[in-house]
Amino acid sequence: TSMAKGATAVLRSLSRASPGIRGGCSSGVRALSVGWSRRPEERPQPSHCFKGVLFGLWGVVAKPSFSRHEEAWEKQKMVPVGTFRRFATVEGGAIQKVLDGEIGTTEGGARMMQELMDEGVVGCETLTPMDLTGQIRRILEAGHVNAEIQDVIKCLRFDGMQTGLLCHQWQNPGKSISTPEQIRAKQDLQRHFNAIVESKDEKMGRLDPKFYRLAAARTGVEPHELIYVDSRAQHLEPAKAIGMAVVHSLKPESTVQELEELLQVPLRGFSWSEVSAEVNKAPSLSYT
Repeated sequence: TSMAKGATAVLRSLSRASPGIRGGCSSGVRALSVGWSRRPEERPQPSHCFKGVLFGLWGVVAKPSFSRHEEAWEKQKMVPVGTFRRFATVEGGAIQKVLDGEIGTTEGGARMMQELMDEGVVGCETLTPMDLTGQIRRILEAGHVNAEIQDVIKCLRFDGMQTGLLCHQWQNPGKSISTPEQIRAKQDLQRHFNAIVESKDEKMGRLDPKFYRLAAARTGVEPHELIYVDSRAQHLEPAKAIGMAVVHSLKPESTVQELEELLQVPLRGFSWSEVSAEVNKAPSLSYT
């Protein structure tokens, strides 16, 4: 069709104009429109390749969900509105430890109670640890997969890149909340990763550079050929120390933009009619 020919012509001109494009496009340029035929000779030829991208779980691939329910609850308890959101961003705080699976929600409620008291948060005397435990559970149960980042992961896999998920625990939720909806979402998500590496299972801390070397080995890529994306600044330092490029993920939009700049390939705005079929054929992830 004329539309398909037009798209092909545009992509050819882009390919010629961008000889330095990186990203390991072993499957060819992604389809910009339904029915466009991908041709290997038209794909950008990288002058240097990042061969994989690793992602942290909470705050990047999955996000806790805050809603008006928390605001109403905070007003009812006479706690400043936004308290939960603020304490969720505290590095090494109770909520982050629950999200990482290091502690359960009951212990998380008790620790958060202490954090509120230590800071002297107005109204904290009206709360109990169980109040906070209940709110943490609601936030987790309403958590969701970040659709923009999931699309990026699908793009990377289609382009032949290695992808990995780094977390405290994944296969065995343990003390974490796991509703049926979350379990289904996890099953759908995990097929997009070549490897999932759990610090709990490996008996390694997330601040240990050896954990990131292991993750690189699991994906079969050298550290200097990997990008690591995480919302926790403290998790980025050991990855950077062994030679990985790092992206501090604060917002999905800026994260995607920074990855596009590093890889020099677009990672959004595509039709997935062909891409989904290719991704579904991808090899199963390995935990070994």
